[in-house]
Amino acid sequence: MNNLYVFINHDLRRVDNIVQKLPKNWGNIQGLPFLSEEKLADLDWAGHRGFGWVKLSTFDFSGYYFQPEWLDMSKSVVKDIVAAERYDAETDTLLWGDYQLKSNERTKNAITFKLLSISDLTSTLDWKFVNGSTQITGQQLKDISTFIDTYTQSCFDLELQKHAEIDACSNASELGQLDLSITWPSKTIST
Repeated sequence: MNNLYVFINHDLRRVDNIVQKLPKNWGNIQGLPFLSEEKLADLDWAGHRGFGWVKLSTFDFSGYYFQPEWLDMSKSVVKDIVAAERYDAETDTLLWGDYQLKSNERTKNAITFKLLSISDLTSTLDWKFVNGSTQITGQQLKDISTFIDTYTQSCFDLELQKHAEIDACSNASELGQLDLSITWPSKTIST
C-alpha cells in the first residue's frame, strides 16, 4: 500500500489539504509519526476540534468535499515522492565485489573520461572506490560503466511505470489503494 495522509475537517466534512507524507510535526503537535491512527484522525485532544490526519488508504471519502483540482494536485505530489525515491535509488552505493561505488554524476563522469583515455581495454589502472583502491582492467571499468548505465535507466523506467499507475487513478480511493512500493534493480555489479 502507501503511507500517505490527508488533513480532514470532520465538522465541515471537507478535505483541507492534498495528499502528502505525514509531517513530523504539525501545529502544536510534535512527533506525529509516533501517534496512533486514532489520535491522528481526531485531534480534539490537542485543541484542534474537528480536525485530523487520516491515512489515504483507509479513508472513506463518501460525503466529504474536496476541490475539483484536488486529485490532479495530489497525483503530482505522489509523483514527486516517487521521483525522490528514484533519485535515492539511482544515486545509491553499488557493489563491485567487496568494493563500494557511488552511482552519482561525479562517478559517472570520472568513469566516462577515463574510458575515453584508454586505448587498450586489457591494460590495468588503479581505481579508487568508496572503501578502498584496487587495480582493474579497462574492460572491467567498461563493464562497470555499462552496469551503471543500465541500472540508472532501469530506475527511470520503474519510476515512469509508477507514474503511469498514478495517472490511471480516476478517484481518491484508487489513489489511496495504489501500491507505491518499488523493487529497485540489484545494486551488485558482476565481477
